[in-house]
Amino acid sequence: MSEQIAICPGCGADISTLEKYCPKCGAPTENVSNLDPASLPEAEGRAFQRAVSAPRKPIVVICVWLLFFPILVIGVMMIVQVVRDGVGTGAQNLIFFWMGVGGIVLAGNILYRVTSNYFRPPETEGVSARRGRRRHEPAD
Repeated sequence: MSEQIAICPGCGADISTLEKYCPKCGAPTENVSNLDPASLPEAEGRAFQRAVSAPRKPIVVICVWLLFFPILVIGVMMIVQVVRDGVGTGAQNLIFFWMGVGGIVLAGNILYRVTSNYFRPPETEGVSARRGRRRHEPAD
């Protein structure tokens, strides 16, 4: 029985239907993203990783800003509310303050990385190939 071949939805490479992730680009296959809800966080993490490191498309930047800018604004609003008026007891203020800081750090980091990646000049093939190599792979 021969092994069936599928096409990677991320890069278009031929992959085995048994693969959960593309060995070339790391994109989740349709089997993982649709049928395995436990793998959804990992698949979403890989999608954000690809958005931060590889594509230079305006739609990616716009969608990431639409997703994470509200988190940034809400984080700032939470900190301002806690500092100005407080939201309850001391423990509640502390929790809301650090939730706001966490939202700002998360959203700010992702927005900065995606936006700076979009405006960065394209790399040469040798540099991008080294940067895309996984840590356990030996150098050429």
